[in-house]
Amino acid sequence: MISTRGRYLLRIMVYLAKTQKDAFITLREITESENISQRYVQAFIKDLVRSKYIIGKNGIKGGYKLTKSPKEYTVYDILTCTRESFTPVKCLKDKPNKCERSSFCTTVKMWEAYEKTCENFFKNITIEDLAKGKEIKPL
Repeated sequence: MISTRGRYLLRIMVYLAKTQKDAFITLREITESENISQRYVQAFIKDLVRSKYIIGKNGIKGGYKLTKSPKEYTVYDILTCTRESFTPVKCLKDKPNKCERSSFCTTVKMWEAYEKTCENFFKNITIEDLAKGKEIKPL
């Protein structure tokens, strides 16, 4: 399941992409436009800064803006910067798989394929796609 943190960071990135301009966008503008608690966003927007997806600036003309074009960010990038996992079952958490049943498990290949499908799905959707309202189709 995708966390609230991951969903909110996606919304922030899409908002920044929609309002892309030379000036920084204030945290207040972002949170008011997206109806997200400012305190909540302050707690995790650092994930985007740390990953160099956005830059932040303090002061009167401060705020946040994208470091690259919206087409250069994928949904996968944003979700994984929050340490989201697409692993559907606990036994796939470790890479390589350390489960004692993995060599003879009849379902492990299915779970691995499911995980890879999720990753590929999100790798093929850009922030620009979302900002422009592009139709998202299943793989």
